[in-house]
Amino acid sequence: MPKITGVVPNTGVAGTPIKIQGEGFGAARGSSLLEIGGKNVNHVTWGDKEISTAIPEGVSDTPHIRIVSLSGGPSENWQFNPPKKAAEPVKPVVPPPAAKPAEVKPVEPVTEPVKTA
Repeated sequence: MPKITGVVPNTGVAGTPIKIQGEGFGAARGSSLLEIGGKNVNHVTWGDKEISTAIPEGVSDTPHIRIVSLSGGPSENWQFNPPKKAAEPVKPVVPPPAAKPAEVKPVEPVTEPVKTA
């Protein structure tokens, strides 16, 4: 029976490449199936201890990953944790505009003579 021991990364959106690690997958895919969120995934690189693929479009918010070997039976479900939505792009930090310099008004000249004591 195939056994999943890890998925790297264990989160991502559709199209994110993932590696499913474990044992007993079989040296070649043959007639075995890979399901992610109940969807059969066809585009895989298959090995006895690692399967590489990408998260398919349209999986649920909390999909499971399961390998079904027709000779060894199904693996236990592995809970996969995709984010609820795609990450939003980081917005650049823009500093506030510089303050305008204070307006300087010319001082009127003093017209009275200075008195001395």
